[in-house]
Amino acid sequence: MIWSALIEGMSYGLVLSVLVGPMFFTIVQVGIERGFKAGTALVAGQWISDFVYMGLVFWGASYIQVLVDDEAARNSFIFYMGIIGSVILVGFGVAMILKESVVRNQLKVKKSTLLGYGVQGFLLNTFNPTPLFFWMALMSSALTKGYSSNVSYVLFGSVMFVVIVTDILKVYLAKRIRTVLKDQYILYVRRLAGAVLIGFGLWLIIKVLTL
Repeated sequence: MIWSALIEGMSYGLVLSVLVGPMFFTIVQVGIERGFKAGTALVAGQWISDFVYMGLVFWGASYIQVLVDDEAARNSFIFYMGIIGSVILVGFGVAMILKESVVRNQLKVKKSTLLGYGVQGFLLNTFNPTPLFFWMALMSSALTKGYSSNVSYVLFGSVMFVVIVTDILKVYLAKRIRTVLKDQYILYVRRLAGAVLIGFGLWLIIKVLTL
């Protein structure tokens, strides 16, 4: 059963890694504009958010199935998370568009800036309802299949292992892309990423208002 959970978790991890959402575009933008350290700080914030969610679903496993099955409770939760998430996405998107891009001779990143990128990654992941519901659905699946705690740890751990490896690869590739881009196009990438975040934020608020 452990091997089955390992393969299942790695498969889910690959699916989660290839999803194109707000974090994907932000990772690309930060990796291209600020380099590997800044991009890694951003995804580290996302990982911390995921680990927090994992802890919550393990701690509240008995309530997960109730929330999954109770449509009214689920919609209420999605509504409030969606409102907060949409505000954060639009806010970060507007900030990206208004701020000038970093040129090549300004790539050195301060520790306080790295911390800021970590906080940004944490907020973008935490207040986007999709990651939380992914972990909740995964726990619901583990409960349905009768996985023990140890097997569930393998399942969740293998998902995070794949996510971490692929996120680091995304940051590295984004950094490499920078070497072939002119500063002018790097600014376009920033504005495109900002517009995408605003688009996701508006889509999210429309989605939750029409529940």
